[in-house]
Amino acid sequence: MRTRIPILALSMLAVPACEEVELPHPPGFEPVVRAAKSPPLLGGTMLVTRDGRLAVISDPPRDSIHIVDLDRWEETATIELDDGALPFRAAEDDDGLVHVSLRGTGTLATVDPRAGRITRTTSVCPNPRGLAFDADADALHVACAGGLFVTVPGDGGSPTQRFVAPDLRDVFVVDGRVYTTRFRAAEIYEVHEDGSSSLSGSPISLVTGRASREPSTAWRTIPGRFGGWIMLHQQASTATVPPFEEPAEGAPGVDDGGYSGSDPCDGAVRPALSATFGDEAVRTSPVFTQVALAVDVAASPDGLHAVVAVPTQQGLPEESLRVSVFEVPLNSLRSEPEVRCEEPEPMPIDDDVAAVAYQPDGAVLAWARDRPVLYRARPGKPTQRLTLSGADATDTGFELFHNDAGQGVACASCHPEGGEDGRTWVFEDLGPRRTQPLNVGLEGTAPFHWKGDMEDIHMIARQVRQNAMGGTEQSLERQEALRDWMFSLRPPNPLRSSSDSSAAQGQQLFESLGCARCHAGPSFTSPVSTDLGHGPLQTPALRGVAMRAPYMHDARARTLEEAVADMVATTTDREPLGDADVDLLVAYLESL
Repeated sequence: MRTRIPILALSMLAVPACEEVELPHPPGFEPVVRAAKSPPLLGGTMLVTRDGRLAVISDPPRDSIHIVDLDRWEETATIELDDGALPFRAAEDDDGLVHVSLRGTGTLATVDPRAGRITRTTSVCPNPRGLAFDADADALHVACAGGLFVTVPGDGGSPTQRFVAPDLRDVFVVDGRVYTTRFRAAEIYEVHEDGSSSLSGSPISLVTGRASREPSTAWRTIPGRFGGWIMLHQQASTATVPPFEEPAEGAPGVDDGGYSGSDPCDGAVRPALSATFGDEAVRTSPVFTQVALAVDVAASPDGLHAVVAVPTQQGLPEESLRVSVFEVPLNSLRSEPEVRCEEPEPMPIDDDVAAVAYQPDGAVLAWARDRPVLYRARPGKPTQRLTLSGADATDTGFELFHNDAGQGVACASCHPEGGEDGRTWVFEDLGPRRTQPLNVGLEGTAPFHWKGDMEDIHMIARQVRQNAMGGTEQSLERQEALRDWMFSLRPPNPLRSSSDSSAAQGQQLFESLGCARCHAGPSFTSPVSTDLGHGPLQTPALRGVAMRAPYMHDARARTLEEAVADMVATTTDREPLGDADVDLLVAYLESL
């Protein structure tokens, strides 16, 4: 970003009166921009109708849905939603109606895209995510963050629910078989007609030496054109994280410690693409360098390529490659579990892309969330640009959280959607540490980190983002923008109503056991570290706790029931709780 300042005549520079010169702001000291609201990246919010004529774009920052006529290249309707609706995935049924999951309101909005209006809304679950239309069953299947899999009959009958696994993300149908994914675990489950489900597959681990990696955080999974599936996910390093020190004022981050490294194949987290092609073999791409975060994928009409969306590259040095969209030949994916890396070839789109799609003729559509703008790229033709309705959602705090800090990792790499990745990292100087969530109501809960060694967000910006992640020093104003954006993150909707009788009984038990002495306030936490046999540790916040297994600083409790039993055993002198009391406490925690 640049600013223009007038230089007066007769100055030392001897330039004419009112002539303007450009003075670049040093990296990390650019002006701060704030948006009225700017939720974390969700990724994958665009659908092209089967006839190829319309694009339906979910717009979480503006709580709206855009309808674009692709033949006329114009926006034909903008559907305004309730504040905090958070529109997400979309699916088209056989009647040409498009159904959109509204994560904030727990409903599906059924849209007539040609009329540009909502025809009905359907309550499904507290936190709906992915959905797909099942033509054989004439039904919509919806995946919910709490683990429910909801089927909505096309004839308007009552939805049915079944529990599959926690943290469901996407739904897709291949050859009449129904699948759903788990977000942080990057697993695929088949959902059977009899109501049962079974683990079907996942990307392969890359197990070569120091750079060994495990699949995690499946941002988007779609059906392949030749059967099977295509998953855009992350590959997380299993290496021990070396210690890092707070840098001296004005010094850049180091490249031999923390979460990044000098080798482009290094780094704690890297995006990758995996797929199957109708057989059992899982093939994967190299991990992508020059890309810290990738959030959406679409398959070409011929099934031979996939296009990937990269959200933002703002703030990188001028000489850095800015990748917004790139195309991957699917025949380049291999089944060998070796760590490989490559620099993707960018397409002619340079913006904060959050969703991609193909048109039937092979044109690539890319939606940039901040302005917002829709791009269309065709080989050999100039890229088209269509500005959509809505206020600019550019926000400095959002950018600092989602962009590459400097060496191939972003805050959102380990805190997808402002939450956490479900992983337990092993630190050389600390031992195992479970990633902590950020969407719990952070304001007023300092100090931060399990050890309580980060007194405020300014210290995190310096010691973690700058040093451990290889970032540049940020001005105080930009650090404050990051702080305020993180404080604005909203917890997920509770899985259970606070008026539920079991939750009410669980609250009484929670208070009688003395749990509220530490888990207090709006976020159910405490600024005081407590030693429960593992050294002094901060009290974790409980907002949304039911959706972020495993538990404890070292992830030793796999379920909420195990975590409750663990805490009762380590904080009271009473006998272990019976199953009924554990269930009541879990019910209360599910209501937070």
